[in-house]
Amino acid sequence: MLTIVLIVVAVLFVLGAGSCLLCVGLAASVDSPDQPGAVSTTSPAGTGLVRDALALDLETKLRAQGIPATTVMCPPKRGKSFTCELAINADRASLEVEDTGSGFAFEVPNTAFLDGAKLAVSFQATIASKVDGRLRVPCFTGTLMKKVGSEFSCDVMVGTAKAGTVAVTVDDAKGNVRMNFTGQGTTPATPTPTAKPQAPSGPRVVDFVCPPGKAPGGAVRAGCLCGSEILGTACGAPGNFTDVVETPRGCRFSCN
Repeated sequence: MLTIVLIVVAVLFVLGAGSCLLCVGLAASVDSPDQPGAVSTTSPAGTGLVRDALALDLETKLRAQGIPATTVMCPPKRGKSFTCELAINADRASLEVEDTGSGFAFEVPNTAFLDGAKLAVSFQATIASKVDGRLRVPCFTGTLMKKVGSEFSCDVMVGTAKAGTVAVTVDDAKGNVRMNFTGQGTTPATPTPTAKPQAPSGPRVVDFVCPPGKAPGGAVRAGCLCGSEILGTACGAPGNFTDVVETPRGCRFSCN
């Protein structure tokens, strides 16, 4: 197949980020940045946030609850409720904090924590197993922190060569996602039934690559010779092309 787009729903639960995570015992009297003994590191992004003693305590509490926080940065001046920034590697999210008087309650609203290893297993089981078992997604590793409703893309590789792209849509904070895989050099299909199709802008040229295990044998009138098969459906339907020429990996079709 030239264009391969598969949609799959996978539950990849790490931690329900919408729930309140109560840090009982996190001292409300923790040193502020201007008090003796405070540890304060200003955000390199120039946001005015600092990595002080409270931020370090929040990092520890988050990690204890299964969230692998890289850093937490908080405002140096804060009231009863305030917003810090949570970082997990390159991902960023708002960490809402409330001083309860006996500790700090905190949550990461509208955010999902995706287990990269489970994403990889789901991709292998639902997409790679039907397309090419050698497909791998290097960015599916560690914990990925993503906003609910957002979409992120990762390269799909075979060895060191890029074989396509997988777009992942995050449906909820429990980790329900949809994966949309498009093979390298293809025209993506409409991702959802409600999306409006693109109007054709002229003749479409498609580079067809013979499937694994079928050596390219050149262009023939009926399509592309791959092994012992003549494949002529690269343009969406048998014979739906005006011209076909040989390429090193298969054939190039000029679609109607």
